[in-house]
Amino acid sequence: MLTRTMTWRFARSGLLMGGLNVGRKTTECVQPDAPVQFCEQTEPWLTQVKLSASYPVWRGISLSAVFQSIPGVPVAQSTGGAATWVVANGQVAPVLGRNLAAGAAGLLPVKLFSPVDEYEDRLTQLDLRVQKAFQMGHMRVQPKVDVYNVFNVATVLLPISTYPSSFLRPQQILGGRLFKFAVQVDF
Repeated sequence: MLTRTMTWRFARSGLLMGGLNVGRKTTECVQPDAPVQFCEQTEPWLTQVKLSASYPVWRGISLSAVFQSIPGVPVAQSTGGAATWVVANGQVAPVLGRNLAAGAAGLLPVKLFSPVDEYEDRLTQLDLRVQKAFQMGHMRVQPKVDVYNVFNVATVLLPISTYPSSFLRPQQILGGRLFKFAVQVDF
């Protein structure tokens, strides 16, 4: 795993911070009773980039931005293992030549692929803020405008991984573009 971070201060109290993380994970079964299917898993190389900047522009007005680009979630995340197809005993019995151990009404979850084989799209998000500070007597007033998810992407955060009826239908997505107006008063 490679991790690099940096902080850079520049003219008029400007600030840029960020980081890069590149890595992969390999998992091996250590329990003697663990199922053999997908026992050894190696993720592809995954990269995260995160940046944050703040700069005073003119007469108390400052701009801020936060950018992140992180790998998409594994398709199999919602089942905690792999995408599954739940097969009824009626479909399995002719192949096995017998009923499932659970009986004629039994169900068999079948893993379709390794949990590290399929990923949703990357999450790429930009958030912006504009604020102005000014004095009113002994008070400092700071109106702020925030825009979250500037690109208005709807990246899947949690897919359904049960096959076939709802396979890959999103359970949760990144919220849409959001505007927030606020005022901070210090006295």
